[in-house]
This record gives sequence, structure tokens and C-alpha cells, in this order.
Amino acid sequence: MTELTTVEANVLNIILPYRFDNPIKFEKVQERTKPGRRTLQNVLEAIKKKGHPVGSHKTAPFGLYMAMTKEELEIGMRANVKQAETTLETARIQRNIDFEEYWRRGINGRQ
Repeated sequence: MTELTTVEANVLNIILPYRFDNPIKFEKVQERTKPGRRTLQNVLEAIKKKGHPVGSHKTAPFGLYMAMTKEELEIGMRANVKQAETTLETARIQRNIDFEEYWRRGINGRQ
């Protein structure tokens, strides 16, 4: 595993005691660490990329937790996987735009 930065280690230490059925709310982690929302999201992404099993509930009980099993981690990744699939589908559609056809149709020809 790659070594954590000080900020990453601080965030991970806050999440470590929390489990699947008793997660810590994102806002609580943010209050304790003081970074902005986007910064904390980036720190969490870095922690996950470094191999730490941080899961997140996007439905009740909302929050972050340390997964103890593969199943808990899979549940915590569902929203991320769905978002990634949606992003890739959008990119696929945009890459296939026929620009000549698009601009030839004009404003009224677009759906």
C-alpha cells in the first residue's frame, strides 16, 4: 500500500472506528478535518486508491465506514459504479456526434 499523507491519515483515523451499520456522516468528518467539501472528496478518493476499504452509504444510514467484507465494500461502491457508467455512456454518445449532421439540421431540427 502507498503511504498516506498527513491529511489522508487524519481522515482515515476519523473513519476507522465506523462500520457498515454505524457510519459517520460526511459532514462530521468535514467538521473534524476542516477542508472544503471538494477537498475532502479528493482526500477520500486518494485513500481509496491507496487500497483502504472505505465505503459510503448513499442512502440511510448515510455516511462513511470501513468495510470489513467484500460485500460491504461492494454495497458502498454501487453509487460510484453507477455514476461512472453514466459518465462513460455520456462520453460515448458525445464522441459519436456527427457534427456535420448536427449543424446542418439547425436549431429547429434538434430534439
